[in-house]
Amino acid sequence: MNVDLKNRIVTLIFDTGINSSKMNEMVEFVRPWLERSTEYDQIVLDLSATVSVDSMGITFLIGISKTMITKRVKLKLVQVSKDIHNLFRIMKLDEVFQIEGK
Repeated sequence: MNVDLKNRIVTLIFDTGINSSKMNEMVEFVRPWLERSTEYDQIVLDLSATVSVDSMGITFLIGISKTMITKRVKLKLVQVSKDIHNLFRIMKLDEVFQIEGK
């Protein structure tokens, strides 16, 4: 996982599935950026290398969204695969997240 910070936009690049087996690692990766939200205007989650999202991953993403809403920071998911985008659409999460596909 990597981070890119440009023009008050933080891009968190996930290089793995967003699922329960990696949850502790992902929480530790994201936590500092959630706490430092006054340093940027938008957080972008780059899912270009993400091929799977399980129920814990969805809960994780919703938690990030709720945190960013309370801090008034925009959140966007980018490079989302068609399969994951379809999953989000079925679950009506496309109404929660701003999503850009590959």
